Amino acid sequence: TNAVEVIPPGLDDADQSPNFTIPWLEMLTVASAYCDELDIRVSMWYPAFFKDYKDPATMAQAEKHWAMIFGAFQRLDVLFVPGGDPGGRRAEELFWVVGKQATFLRSKYFPRAEVW
Repeated sequence: TNAVEVIPPGLDDADQSPNFTIPWLEMLTVASAYCDELDIRVSMWYPAFFKDYKDPATMAQAEKHWAMIFGAFQRLDVLFVPGGDPGGRRAEELFWVVGKQATFLRSKYFPRAEVW
């Protein structure tokens, strides 16, 4: 099945792209709503980029970021968390973080979202 894939704001080199005439979060809202109208799946590439998820302060910061990003979507079908881009995270930690992120996403925003 085809999908539109997006990345969250704050991971690119620039805070704003010259191709976007509206702010990032608003673009996620508008684009995902349009995809929903057309029944096009929406996928997000979202790496585990915070340093130490086992640190409670870092996890709180991550959850705040997740809420800001996931809350902007009207539709999100797939969360894709890459294991090697950016790399350097041990497999045990990566799977633990992905589990936390999947639970957060499904319990608060999109209960049927797939996580890859």
